[in-house]
Amino acid sequence: MKSLQSQSPHCNQLVFIGRNLNAEEIKTQLVECIAI
Repeated sequence: MKSLQSQSPHCNQLVFIGRNLNAEEIKTQLVECIAI
């Protein structure tokens, strides 16, 4: 049950990067993260 945690660093990185972009970019990155 550690699979979600293994993806967390990747998702967190996208969110961190997203903070420097606009809301649409953040949404796109989050969707891509979830899709993985």
